[in-house]
Amino acid sequence: MSTAFVIFYRNMNLGHLNSPTRAMLESALRQAGASSARSFQTNGTVLIEAGDAAPREVVHRAAPRLLTVSGYDDAACVRPIDQLAAILDRDPFAGVGDERTYRETFTFFDGAGDPLRLYRVKTPSLPHRAAV
Repeated sequence: MSTAFVIFYRNMNLGHLNSPTRAMLESALRQAGASSARSFQTNGTVLIEAGDAAPREVVHRAAPRLLTVSGYDDAACVRPIDQLAAILDRDPFAGVGDERTYRETFTFFDGAGDPLRLYRVKTPSLPHRAAV
C-alpha cells in the first residue's frame, strides 16, 4: 500500500480571500508531518506522502496554521491514492454518459464508519447514485 494520500479541501481557492497560497498550504502540511506535499489544482486538492504520520493527523495539525496564515477554516477529506486509483480502474462511468453529460464527478463523504460512496451527477438532469 502506498503512503500517498489525496486531500480534498472544501471551499478552498488558493490565493483568494480566506484561502492560503499554494506555498502556504504545502508548507503547513509539511510542518504538520507530511514528508512531501504538492498542490496540483487551485481548488485545494493536494497529494501528500504521509511518511510515518497518519494522514488525517497531518491535516488536523495543519489546520491551525492554515487558519493563522490565511483565515481558512473548513473541512478536508483524505483518501489513499491507491483507493482512488482502484475506483477509477473499475470504470464506474462506462456506458452512462451521453451528449448532455458535461463531466462525471465523484463526491466523497466522511462519516462515522459509513462506507465510501460514489455519486454520479449527470448534468443537467437529476443526480444518480451508485454505492462503491
